[in-house]
Amino acid sequence: MWSHGHAKGVIGVSGGVDTTVVGPVFVGAEADLDKGLTRGARVSLGLAGRAGFELPAIGKIYAVGGYATRSYRGGDSVWNAGGGIQHPILPGVYGKAEYRHYYASQRSAAANGVLIGIGTHF
Repeated sequence: MWSHGHAKGVIGVSGGVDTTVVGPVFVGAEADLDKGLTRGARVSLGLAGRAGFELPAIGKIYAVGGYATRSYRGGDSVWNAGGGIQHPILPGVYGKAEYRHYYASQRSAAANGVLIGIGTHF
């Protein structure tokens, strides 16, 4: 995550569900728990919705938006929006890359995050 020239690492876990609307179009919901790797960081709970297309040669391309609880003492809970791609690696395993912009609030500066992960589906 980065904001105003400062960067910090974050580690987390997420889970969700997608459902096909029609053809390659899908919608989904997800929840995540994230912890910043800096002193004073708290575990943040995020809830988000996503919508996109599943393309056979690429995987899933989607837009995502949601809300996350405050990630540090004195901060605020914030809205976020972004997009990502989820690409199959092996049967039942995928890689994921996502960008999110976290909007500013009264006590929290705007921030950006690039999230990279490996997941499984069943």
